[in-house]
Amino acid sequence: MKFSFTATSMNGVPIRLLAERWSHTNACCDDVLGTIERPDYVLRARHNTQIAVRRMAGGRYLRVRYSELSSRQGFVISARIASSFDELAVIWRARGLR
Repeated sequence: MKFSFTATSMNGVPIRLLAERWSHTNACCDDVLGTIERPDYVLRARHNTQIAVRRMAGGRYLRVRYSELSSRQGFVISARIASSFDELAVIWRARGLR
């Protein structure tokens, strides 16, 4: 049985995390979904995708790349932990962050 989880992006688009994509991530499912729903930053990425970024302990960042296909559907492409992100690509940031 295939499973999927859904989070809502900052644009109000439901973003699905499918079983086939879950096996390609190295982060906790709740963290991935939480990063989409409550990111610290949203970055513009290639091929009409976005990256939700959330700061983690130790100065690392969880980066979740996703695509919004329409106003009613989207999906997670990948999730990974990184030591930095491209601040020039920021298109949205949470209040209080510079």
